[in-house]
Amino acid sequence: MADPQDPLTQLSLTSFSQSFIIGATGELLHRSDRPVCFLPTSLSCEAGEWVWSTNAYATVSDTPVTDELLDAARVVVRENLEKQIVLPPKMKMIRADHLLWSEWYVTFITKFVKFNAIYKRWVEAEYEKSEDLADYSATMEALENWRKTCDALVVCPKFSSNWEVPAFVSVYGMCCYGACLDYFEDQKEHFPWKKKDFWDGYLNEAVAVFGEWQHMFDNFTSPKFIAFPKCLWYHRYFYQHVKEQPGFWRKFFEGTLFNDRGAIAMSKLATSGMAVGLPTGLPTGGGGRFTVDSPLTINSDVNSDMSGFVTQT
Repeated sequence: MADPQDPLTQLSLTSFSQSFIIGATGELLHRSDRPVCFLPTSLSCEAGEWVWSTNAYATVSDTPVTDELLDAARVVVRENLEKQIVLPPKMKMIRADHLLWSEWYVTFITKFVKFNAIYKRWVEAEYEKSEDLADYSATMEALENWRKTCDALVVCPKFSSNWEVPAFVSVYGMCCYGACLDYFEDQKEHFPWKKKDFWDGYLNEAVAVFGEWQHMFDNFTSPKFIAFPKCLWYHRYFYQHVKEQPGFWRKFFEGTLFNDRGAIAMSKLATSGMAVGLPTGLPTGGGGRFTVDSPLTINSDVNSDMSGFVTQT
């Protein structure tokens, strides 16, 4: 029987182990009564600290398992690389006094060590043959930021038993963006009678969502060591164009600090008085810094066929 704590087993059991789309679809279809599980709106500022009220941030279980990650996990197991991981301060303190802490803290730390080892090996494998030292250094810095983010999360006031280890942006972002490109290429093949511009419009809109999410990470969540929200390009597409409920989607973000692409809006931060000291250039909330040609703005009639996907007439 496989050890459930083994890195290979943990990777194979993740909800997104097959693909980003399958995982996101599972959230949309099987947890539709709890959209809070994928919305960023449970991230807020309390007494000057940015905290999650629930575990809706992107996690290691939201990251598709690639061959490269599996290879890294195998090396971790074979060479027992977990022993090389040094815990950041808060987790080190908790492990030292583990009898004083609830079991889920210890479980979180154990899983953190495994994924730290896997991600570190993944970075080394990705860049060992690369001549781009700057890119390698930037990725290693992102990994260190991830460690600090995990360390900050474990002492969050709302931290509870079902909270997962946050995703590592270099892996999550790559899988997310790749899924975005692949998905709309597949749509072109499955619906060849539709014009290329039709699916390109949806792709551009999805890429804009990814762009604002990446910008929010670079300028807001990463510098503050906040577990980053999930990228909502597929969730948004599903609500707006498959369920054909754009108004319902926009309603999720009313009265929050987020625009309907799931990114923190600088204009809303400024209005709330929480933008002091933050970097400029965050999305504004009115479409932000990204301009796209969208199916919502092209001159066409849209309806839904029996497949459940949006079609053009």
